[in-house]
Amino acid sequence: MQRRTLELPLPQIESIGVTQGLGGRIFNYGTLVVVGTGGTREIFPAIRAPFNFRTHIMLEIQAHTQAGGEGKPPLS
Repeated sequence: MQRRTLELPLPQIESIGVTQGLGGRIFNYGTLVVVGTGGTREIFPAIRAPFNFRTHIMLEIQAHTQAGGEGKPPLS
């Protein structure tokens, strides 16, 4: 079995997009698209409550930025 990992530090996240089809809107799931500063693009399909997930990531980025990049550890 294969495993693939990617580490993208919070300061290197440029944008987080959410895509939802009709079924995703009804059942509250969707695809997250995370874009990093170097053009790194990672797609996370079938995320439950994707807008809440995106909000939590954005809050972590904001807290990390306000702390001067120190204090809180990055998400893992």
